[in-house]
Amino acid sequence: MTTIFIVDDVPENIDIVLQHLKQFGYELAIAENGASAIERLKHITPDLILLDVMMPGIDGFQVCRHVQSQPETKDIPIIFMTALDDTASKIRGFEVGGVDYITKPIELVELLARLQTHLALRQLQVDLKNKVQELTQALEEKISQLNKCQTERDELYEQLHQKQVKVTEQINSAENVSQLSKREIEVLQLIVAGKTSQEIARKFHLSDSTVRTYRQRIMQKLQVNSLLELIEFVLDNQSNFQF
Repeated sequence: MTTIFIVDDVPENIDIVLQHLKQFGYELAIAENGASAIERLKHITPDLILLDVMMPGIDGFQVCRHVQSQPETKDIPIIFMTALDDTASKIRGFEVGGVDYITKPIELVELLARLQTHLALRQLQVDLKNKVQELTQALEEKISQLNKCQTERDELYEQLHQKQVKVTEQINSAENVSQLSKREIEVLQLIVAGKTSQEIARKFHLSDSTVRTYRQRIMQKLQVNSLLELIEFVLDNQSNFQF
């Protein structure tokens, strides 16, 4: 239910407004001075405030500034009630944050029209704010999904790149292996098996220097720089060798 908060230090003014607005189904709250209005606003959040300008102690302008300074109440529309010829108060009311004013003595039909207008504007503001929040949340979710898709795409590209690198290495390895002669492959098999140059030389009736020459040629063709790299190459590319 829509709540109207009426603040006026004259009980008769409050009673007139109360009796008129009751018949339109509004929830009504009252305060008879600025201090009690500020205190009451700690416990209620009205949809609109009808605020008298001239009150003893804390006046309407001070109450308005307080309302504007609080995150919980700063968006509540305030309609000032002021004397007919008090132009300065009207101007000051807009300066401190009021949305409208109504002159005393209050014309009840005009009061209702202004009140309904600002309540409708307030509802539009709330609806717009909610819609913006809804769209912002939806946009953030879309951005999150896009970022996730981008990450997944990058991971797939990286996996594809690694596979391409591996395939290229395999092709290069196969090409290198294909350059080996039958005897070189036989020598390589014995090297991988842990045989020494002397043992390989005796098996094939070769000199040690010839075996070393074979080993050097094998390492050149397979593009490795040490015996350890040679063995690792063979182990990594076993499918290319018919041992």
